[in-house]
Amino acid sequence: MSTLASGSVRLAGAVVGGLVAVLVATFATITYFGIDPVTFGVQVLNGLTLGGIYVLIAIGLSLIFGVMNVVNFAHGSLWMLGAYLAFAVVTTSIAVPGFGVIVGSFWLALLVVPLVVGAVGFGIEYATFRPLYGRNPLYHILLTFGFTLVFVDVVEFFWGSGYNSVSTPALFRGAVQMGPAYFPKYRLFVLGAALAGIAGALSAPLFPIVPSMWTRAIILAFIIVIVGGLGSFRGAVVAGFGVGIVESLGSTYLPSLSGYLVYLLMFTVLLVRPYGIFGRRQIERV
Repeated sequence: MSTLASGSVRLAGAVVGGLVAVLVATFATITYFGIDPVTFGVQVLNGLTLGGIYVLIAIGLSLIFGVMNVVNFAHGSLWMLGAYLAFAVVTTSIAVPGFGVIVGSFWLALLVVPLVVGAVGFGIEYATFRPLYGRNPLYHILLTFGFTLVFVDVVEFFWGSGYNSVSTPALFRGAVQMGPAYFPKYRLFVLGAALAGIAGALSAPLFPIVPSMWTRAIILAFIIVIVGGLGSFRGAVVAGFGVGIVESLGSTYLPSLSGYLVYLLMFTVLLVRPYGIFGRRQIERV
């Protein structure tokens, strides 16, 4: 058996063993503490929904760092910009000669927002990042943080600093019965679309749209990237869903500690593996 094949077998065995261990530990915990399994299952699904959004955010940050070795502090503000653009598309109607009135919708936002935010990212890279490649990473941090401040000022100028929201699409209103429990249709949609969807537009019906939303996004993105391993795609996926589940379960069963559980998770992982779950140890020679 080749080295690659044997490595794949070992990895598959480790994954299966880990899943079995998690299932056994979960069953033992539910039984011992008398937790309602229906409520627990719904909260796990909620956590996977949040995790899907977090994965989308963290993968972008991990991709930029892993390929370009750039720490993008503007990543959270780009997510914020996507949510605001989705709000703008949904609430705007435009009269186009020859076509009539084009009414904004969630589905139109899901098509338009990625293109606009991608174009913004292209402009940032082309106009400002290219002259800085190969220079001190501090320049990248300062530049992207500056763009964050600019984006916050832009959304406050056009949409103000108050709360905005986007209604859940009519197709996904209501709930789906899953055994004895009911789960919101939109959250199931997000869970399925998370692997291929666009975080900013998908987040609009789930989170309040405010200028400060970028801070939470960038903090969680860095936590997920650190826990999963810098530059690791699978690490970002595993850590993203893990953080979502920890947040959801914590808000239900440990509400007084829910704000600290994600940081405790990061602290625990770094104690065991300082380079992240799927990160690789790097030795820098001076």
